[in-house]
Amino acid sequence: LMTSTEDLARELRHAGALLLRAGVSTDVGLALTSCFMCLEGTLLDPAATANIQSRLIEAVAYRIGTSAADRAKLRREVKELYNIRSRYVHTGDAGPLAWTSPRERSLEIVSRVLRREIEEAAL
Repeated sequence: LMTSTEDLARELRHAGALLLRAGVSTDVGLALTSCFMCLEGTLLDPAATANIQSRLIEAVAYRIGTSAADRAKLRREVKELYNIRSRYVHTGDAGPLAWTSPRERSLEIVSRVLRREIEEAAL
C-alpha cells in the first residue's frame, strides 16, 4: 500500500495522513475535522453528496460495530462527534463539550476504521 499507484492505496495513504494530522492537533475542532475528513474519504462515495452525516454514521457503525448494541453506541457517539465538528466548521468554536475527551474518542474510532480498511486492502 505504501508504494502502490492504485487509487485505493492512494486514498488510504491520504486518509492516514489526515489521521496523523488529527493525532498531533491540540485543537479539538481541528482534530475532529481531520478525523471526519479521513472517515468521509475512506467510507463514502464522493459522487453522493446527500445525507453525508447519516451515511457516515451508518458506515462507521457497520464497518467496526461488533453487535447491534455496539452499533447503536457507535451511532450515538459518531453523531455527537460529528455535531461538535460541524459546530467548529461553521462557527470556529467547538462549543461546550459534553465529553471530556472527544478528540481521543474520535481518534480511536477513526483508527479502527482505517485499520480495518488497510487490512482488507492488503488481502
